[in-house]
Amino acid sequence: MKKNYKGFTLIELIVVIAIIGVLAAILVPAMMGWVRKAAINSANANAKSVFTAAQTICQEHETRGCADVTGKSDIEDEVDASLNGATAGYDWDITVDQNIVTAAATITNGWQGGYPNPCPNTVTTKQSLGTALANAASGNTASTWGK
Repeated sequence: MKKNYKGFTLIELIVVIAIIGVLAAILVPAMMGWVRKAAINSANANAKSVFTAAQTICQEHETRGCADVTGKSDIEDEVDASLNGATAGYDWDITVDQNIVTAAATITNGWQGGYPNPCPNTVTTKQSLGTALANAASGNTASTWGK
């Protein structure tokens, strides 16, 4: 009489574990690249939000006949308020030249983002806010400040 065993043999289990190990070795580095790209895209999106809010506030100042925005204290609180406090999670910096915002940069979780020239997804190192702003402005020498 023959016994009918149900289940997997040890060899079958070892083969399946080896296949899973090979797939994990291939996928983990690819996933790390996606995480980096997502972090940079988030920083770029934050920079665009700051740029838009700051430009709106500068235009409001100009239409009210106020003096040119020349310093951080002129619009920092207004930008934070217009973004409903969303800037609490990151540092931001902008350049303004005669009430026109020329560039914005953010550092979100250590990753740089910029607008109108976004940080490329190929960046391999985290950089300072000043470097991010210089990159976003493409060499603009207008006055800068940050939060």
